Amino acid sequence: MKSGSYKALNREYRALAGRYERRWHRYLQASIDRTLDHVELAPGQCLLDLGCGTGLMLKRLERRQPDARLMGADLSPDMLAIARERLAPSTALLRAAMESLPLADRSVDLLVSTSVFHFVRDPTAAVREMYRVLKPGGRLVLTDWCRDFMTMRLLDTYLKALDRPHHHICTSGEFGGLLDQQGFSGVALSGYRIDWFWGLFTAIGKRPTA
Repeated sequence: MKSGSYKALNREYRALAGRYERRWHRYLQASIDRTLDHVELAPGQCLLDLGCGTGLMLKRLERRQPDARLMGADLSPDMLAIARERLAPSTALLRAAMESLPLADRSVDLLVSTSVFHFVRDPTAAVREMYRVLKPGGRLVLTDWCRDFMTMRLLDTYLKALDRPHHHICTSGEFGGLLDQQGFSGVALSGYRIDWFWGLFTAIGKRPTA
């Protein structure tokens, strides 16, 4: 999937980039917290943040494990520009879609992602790419909006009606099924609210060692 397929998304985040963190501060901190609760990163390991945005999670990971090899991927050049100013030069940033990652097979120890998967146009291809770039034994930790909650079902319908750069909010079962289909093992999903409106899931999966 080429980045040109996401022109509307790039336009939206070009306008939003400068105020993104102020507008969504509480939501961003809560969703990143829930994701990092499941992240264990050892010195020398390689972590890729899919849809890294302005680099908030990567900055926290730089502080937590300065000896890890960190990378971020995002489609928005405007968001990546802000991330570049925030992050250490050693943290690599890539402009790429989840469906087409410019990385070698079996090259990443840990994949993380927050609040991005509902934008993905080809969810099956994206999960296939996640599996491809993970090393055997590598882990995925992904947080996104969860259609199990009524408020998220209403939001999904609303955004689709407005023809916004949004594709689909998965239920926890739908996303778990995608992981199972692509060969992930040890799949675990938890659904929760971070306030009265936002309902999320965090999914964990592993690429088998065999």
